[in-house]
Amino acid sequence: MKKMIVSAAAFAVVAFSAVAMAPTSALANSAFARQTGQACHACHFQTMPRLNDFGRKFRINAFRDTGTQGLIEDEGLSLPASFNAGLNMAFGVSNGDYKEYMGGVENVAAAEGGGQLGLPDLGIVHSNTGVAWPVEAELVVGGRYGDNFGGVATIDLAKSHRFPAPPAAYATHSGGPGLAHYKLAFVHDTELGPVAIAGGSTESRGAAYLFNDPSNVFGGQLAGWGHQSVALGLHGGGLGGVNAGAATALGVYAHLNGMAYLAIGGVIPANVNDGLAVNFKLSPYVRAAFTGAVAGFDVVAGGWYYANKLGDYNAALLSAALTTTINNRTATQYGLDLQVQGAVNGVSIGFYLPWQIKGEDWAFDDTAGNGTDRDVTGLYPTLTVASGPFGARLGYDYSQTEFKGTALPKEDDKTWVVGAWYDIAQNVVFNIEYSNWDWDNGMAGASNQTAELSSISTFVEYVY
Repeated sequence: MKKMIVSAAAFAVVAFSAVAMAPTSALANSAFARQTGQACHACHFQTMPRLNDFGRKFRINAFRDTGTQGLIEDEGLSLPASFNAGLNMAFGVSNGDYKEYMGGVENVAAAEGGGQLGLPDLGIVHSNTGVAWPVEAELVVGGRYGDNFGGVATIDLAKSHRFPAPPAAYATHSGGPGLAHYKLAFVHDTELGPVAIAGGSTESRGAAYLFNDPSNVFGGQLAGWGHQSVALGLHGGGLGGVNAGAATALGVYAHLNGMAYLAIGGVIPANVNDGLAVNFKLSPYVRAAFTGAVAGFDVVAGGWYYANKLGDYNAALLSAALTTTINNRTATQYGLDLQVQGAVNGVSIGFYLPWQIKGEDWAFDDTAGNGTDRDVTGLYPTLTVASGPFGARLGYDYSQTEFKGTALPKEDDKTWVVGAWYDIAQNVVFNIEYSNWDWDNGMAGASNQTAELSSISTFVEYVY
């Protein structure tokens, strides 16, 4: 149980990259700015990587718009005249304090430094403060690949220091150098709007990212690169999901009359590729959303359904108890989401609400070699406000875990998140984020176990 708590604590805080209405900024894909000749704020709302209406349409149309950039064209050929790529890097410092209680009495031996970039204490030295350079180093290549074809790929240049021990809930990529994400879309332009065949693979961002979802609630968009929804982060034992986890997907999506987004696809768990599973079953993914203007605000409202079919696992690699728990099971997830973005008296405001109504997941017990069958529900309302180069964000992430087939009570997981950003120079942004996380196992008396983590992180991020 302590291992699970420590993993969750590692998740509880991370700074986010952001910028408010600036010409260019950290973690934007400057490849698109080079291709279109547009400043980054033309596509982004308040902070990177959140998108406005124009940016949403650019993504749904598979990044094909070229603006003033010249094209090399011939029969069957229509390419930008330049190779479009961008470099993203970040420097980070974090500090935190983790505490654990049993029956209301603090377990002093379990106290650890909770800085997101700090090293585990290992019961010897408290490492409250962590410093990392780079926190992130990525080469992002993307844009137009032809008249009807476009995509984007992210290549890690160094091991990421974010989420050094990825929890079951949500994890950004933390592997070594190599291809981290790629997605491609072939678009047929109709009178009603674009219809696309889309596919790709990701080690952390989930199915919604691969189908160019229009909402900033999905694909790590919600809080820039900061704290993400615990409930939305579930991915059926680490095999891919809606908002997080590794997955390969192929399907179709359409954006009709600029108002209706529809996506239907199949997801292949990425762990099939590393030999953990001996076969797989295609997992269905369905998404529908309204996109458009309501009372002068940019609104996206919809819902999703995802049934992660786990298939058969390699018994030579996992325990018999674990394979019995997860073999041929389906981890069903569905929920509703709302996004409202706009301006009031010159101040831009964004409101985001993902609500996972049902989320089945399997937590791996590394000690006993068993799997835990559980349901996780939750919501994460977030408010952002920005004016000029300054911005701030307030969010409350709540999730509840129910262990199916047991008499265990439901567990509560709560996190308050407060963040701010300032665009200090062209291509350079300063970010700060504070989070306060609480976990309660729901038991009474001496069996009641709780944990808390207060942490603050600052990042300076740069894009070229």
